[in-house]
Amino acid sequence: TEWRIDKFSLRGGFGLTTSPINEKFSVNGWDFSSRNISGGIGFREKSFYLDLAYLYSISKQYLQPYSLENETVEGAYERVTGYNFTATFGVKF
Repeated sequence: TEWRIDKFSLRGGFGLTTSPINEKFSVNGWDFSSRNISGGIGFREKSFYLDLAYLYSISKQYLQPYSLENETVEGAYERVTGYNFTATFGVKF
């Protein structure tokens, strides 16, 4: 969502990406689903604008490089966290 006050903008959001794999293949809830939280501020004049944005994302993954027919091979539980910062500056001419 975005709010504008004169020349300033304030944004925030939340995103949920469900698992791309069938539920029967998830391991204890580790299923490649992800959650994203974002926020940003902006400033706009007649001839230029400046925008700053931040994104925090987290996903839970279970990785098993291979499997054997007669033996259990342990996989790895991995929590992947991402931090992204973006700055945009534009000039109108």
